[in-house]
Amino acid sequence: MKKTFYTGLTVALIAFSGCTGNAPTAPQAQSSATKNCAIPSGHNLDSAIAQGVATIKTCSHLYSDVMSALMDIAAEKKSPENGRKLMGVVQEAISSYSVPADAAKAEYNRYFSPDFVSLPSYRASIKSQCKNYDKIIANADKELLDKKKGIQSIVGDSAKFGQIAYQYEMFKNSLEVTCDDYRKDI
Repeated sequence: MKKTFYTGLTVALIAFSGCTGNAPTAPQAQSSATKNCAIPSGHNLDSAIAQGVATIKTCSHLYSDVMSALMDIAAEKKSPENGRKLMGVVQEAISSYSVPADAAKAEYNRYFSPDFVSLPSYRASIKSQCKNYDKIIANADKELLDKKKGIQSIVGDSAKFGQIAYQYEMFKNSLEVTCDDYRKDI
């Protein structure tokens, strides 16, 4: 009977002191999920990739942040191998079902593909493209900078980036002329 009384009294005192803020709190242990959610850093791309893959598997919402950090690390030492290594991260993220395939591929292609993911489909009407001209060009200009980072700064292929930049300028000029003509006709 005394044991039950003391247990009840202890619980009541703990509850009361917790409400008044006087009870000492035990340090919270960091969950294993939080520990594995670190954004990669350092200068060694291979070890950063290992950390990044672990983070993506545990905290898929950090995929873009992890890829951005990995690209910054890869840019420290230009190499065609960097693009292949980063594609391995994308493939791992997709195969582990951490990130939707379309989203992962689109982000990778934004940096490393000659094709622009931000441009509207060729099926988009001229009216639609001209109506959204400023937005289309702004998004494509940002993507061109991303391609410069990926293809020129990370992979080290300035010639390929130069071709992509030239093709983009051709597209941009064509769209501008087309939209100018379209606006004259309406």
